[in-house]
Amino acid sequence: GSQRTYQADYLLDAQTVQPGATASTNTRLFAGAKEVNVINSYNKQLDLNRFELVIDWGWFGLIAKPLFLVLQWMNAGFVHNYGWAIILLTVAINIAMFPLKLANLKSMRKMQALQPELNKINERYKGMSMTDPRAQNKQQETMDLYKKHGVSPVGGCLPMLLQMPFLFAFYKVLSVSIEMRGASWLWATDLSQPDTIWGI
Repeated sequence: GSQRTYQADYLLDAQTVQPGATASTNTRLFAGAKEVNVINSYNKQLDLNRFELVIDWGWFGLIAKPLFLVLQWMNAGFVHNYGWAIILLTVAINIAMFPLKLANLKSMRKMQALQPELNKINERYKGMSMTDPRAQNKQQETMDLYKKHGVSPVGGCLPMLLQMPFLFAFYKVLSVSIEMRGASWLWATDLSQPDTIWGI
């Protein structure tokens, strides 16, 4: 059969060892799947404090870990299937983000309504270089137009920026969770593997 090779590296602080002398260190080695429940139990039993960091939740770990715990809770308490739990959590996130999406949509519509007037301003200052003193007038007219109609130039971007951490965090949850391995849903036999529909 095929032979698998596993490698573990442990980086220690640099030590100076004199010629003929020896140095030793004592440490613990965890060899196992990075299951959140297992990691948490070791963390409590051994009072390791930072052992939970072996699971890399990424830059948005403060959001990713709670999202995983909610996903796990939905799976264990309600649907008993990670595929359905993912769908349920996706719907819940979209409902929670709906006010931001609505604000984004309203801002986009306001900007769309102002487009003819913005085009007129752009036409008046067409062909003008950025160094031309009148370029400042163009900026001022544009800002006055936004102010008059109560439109913020960043109004469409801000709601989107607030949603991005949740999207990245949820992606990270699905990519690092060992709990997805071997979990099936409808045609998918393993949610940790790329989707293949009808052998494609």
